[in-house]
Amino acid sequence: MSTLNLKNRLKKNFAENKILLSIFLVLWIILIFITLSSYRSTLGKQSIGNDSYNRSVVEVNRDTTVEAVIPAQQDAKNVSILFATYARTNEGNITIQISNDTTEEIYVSETIPVGRIIDNDFRTFSLNYVLSDYDQIRVSIYSDSPVDRGVGVYYSNGSAFEGSLFYVDGEQIEDADLCLKYLVHSEELKGFAFGVILYAAVGISLLALLLLLFDPSKELLFSCSILVLGLLLMIIIVPASPPDELSHYEVALQVSNMLMSKEQKSIDSIYLKYGYMYGHYNISAGYVRFIREIFKPLKLTGKMQKLSRDALDVYWIQYLPNAIGLSLGRILKLNMITCFYLGRITSLLFYALCIYFAIKLTPTLKSLFGIISIMPMFLQTAASISYDTFILGLSFLSAAFFLRWYFSEKEIPWKEYITVFVICFLLAPAKVVYGFFAFLFFLVPKDRYGSTKKKILGALLLCLPAIYQLYGIMAGPLQMLFKSILRTDTENLISLDLKNIGIYPNKEAYSFSYMIHHPLETLLIFARTIRYRIKYWFYGSFCRALSGDSLIVPIGIVHAVLAVLIAMSFTSQPKTLPLLLKAVLILMCTVIGLYVIIGMFVSWTESSQTIVEDYGGIIVEGIQGRYFSPLLPYFFSVFPNKKLALPQRSEKYVFLAYLMVFFEIVIYVLSYTFVN
Repeated sequence: MSTLNLKNRLKKNFAENKILLSIFLVLWIILIFITLSSYRSTLGKQSIGNDSYNRSVVEVNRDTTVEAVIPAQQDAKNVSILFATYARTNEGNITIQISNDTTEEIYVSETIPVGRIIDNDFRTFSLNYVLSDYDQIRVSIYSDSPVDRGVGVYYSNGSAFEGSLFYVDGEQIEDADLCLKYLVHSEELKGFAFGVILYAAVGISLLALLLLLFDPSKELLFSCSILVLGLLLMIIIVPASPPDELSHYEVALQVSNMLMSKEQKSIDSIYLKYGYMYGHYNISAGYVRFIREIFKPLKLTGKMQKLSRDALDVYWIQYLPNAIGLSLGRILKLNMITCFYLGRITSLLFYALCIYFAIKLTPTLKSLFGIISIMPMFLQTAASISYDTFILGLSFLSAAFFLRWYFSEKEIPWKEYITVFVICFLLAPAKVVYGFFAFLFFLVPKDRYGSTKKKILGALLLCLPAIYQLYGIMAGPLQMLFKSILRTDTENLISLDLKNIGIYPNKEAYSFSYMIHHPLETLLIFARTIRYRIKYWFYGSFCRALSGDSLIVPIGIVHAVLAVLIAMSFTSQPKTLPLLLKAVLILMCTVIGLYVIIGMFVSWTESSQTIVEDYGGIIVEGIQGRYFSPLLPYFFSVFPNKKLALPQRSEKYVFLAYLMVFFEIVIYVLSYTFVN
């Protein structure tokens, strides 16, 4: 494009969008100011205090109070206390009073509606006094909540502060301390926070200007958004915090060895130094390591260390996006933490490339696919070392090709057919449950294949990888069911249970034989699980629980993200799905969801599980919202319709609104992590 054409295009787009641009800039500046003011007590602070993860919790209600006497921390002016909501709706108010244990001078006294307490979250209180080492503080916590409807306070099962005391209803609990942290000023963390906030403000502003002034293609807009927003989450979600990232990292290292023609199962011990990392928890020590080591030169130890997992025992191909980055870092002789982040970057690039082509290929729902692809859970996964990036990227491509073929008026080109076969071939072994996506290609009209015979053969060939994987998992249970119906060899049915064939050898889980011989009890467990957990799974599939499910995003932000998703799904589309196809997609999502529940029931849910009183019985354990993330493009594609549709231009408003909500999430994660 010539300079003159670009200048004219900018003028035209500015004239069309100047009012929207002005409104966005005003709201954007106000939002930044309000958000930073709200979190000023935690941003850039260093937490010192009770770091124990061996915790218990006590409910504070009208019958139960908590007190603690704790030595003060020099120069601290903020205190954070860890609360729990028991994942239920609570009632009443809770009062926190912090005072000088000697002079009884009150530093803070605050009453909070319990509905504003976030589960498993540190709440920070600003003191009207700067503490010194000579002080001792007394923390008193009481509530007017009814019993079983008050929030909980965490305490460590061990003494974290020398000379401290912890009381419940006036009775001292030995070897226990309130989960409390002091926040003190830290120059390096303050600088880190400033850098991240500046990058977030500038990056999000540039994305808004890209949309309003350049009017880019949707595939370009959303792939750029993935890179800008994904890099943000890559920095603020610390190493080892995303689910099982360290175990994924060790497998990716082995794949890196394979790419570099090195011995597969060993590596220099410097690459396995996990100091300042804590699995599944987004802790500020990870920021400290990033700051101090990102530019340090590599110093190999010369000591080779065995890797604990064997890449050849798993589907190692799905680790290639991560392994490429790790290999590049090792070739350039970069240190461990820099290699780690390079592995994350190449994963993010792979995901952005998949989304670019998915949005380019699909004839409809482009903005819906795009907004889903930049949801926090998707970006956290894409910007981490995890095989789930591979699954998400290929899932979007599979959905895009299905819609392309379904709405096309031409016969499927051989190149596209081979591409889709490769996608199905790669996706099925990654997680067998997502192999069901391939069966959608049976719904493509026969004219696209050329004839009914070609359709049956073509779609069946695409499904063969999934059928093979499904047979490998289901052969044993089906054999068991058949024998059970015939009432033969029932005494040996237990030998077909998953727990006895080594998938989870140390976990006494429920079994397929239990499901067959106790169908009613099994259905009740499933129904109870769905009833109490479906909201948690749905919210978790796009943003509710980040990090290792330990970083719970405030429900108000979650609802704002959900509003964005719903609004984008109701924007006007060039083509909408017929009612029958929508019904099939809902059925597919339901079947996959049930498959996930069954899988976790027979592989993760302990048969000796204690009945959970809040649920009134046993529920299926171990299911996380991210397991349902690949279903979101299919689930939300059923909403667009011709009768109830927002104007096409509203997509710009929805995208800009999401950028501002995403900024809120970034600042919340930063604030949470500085305290944690």
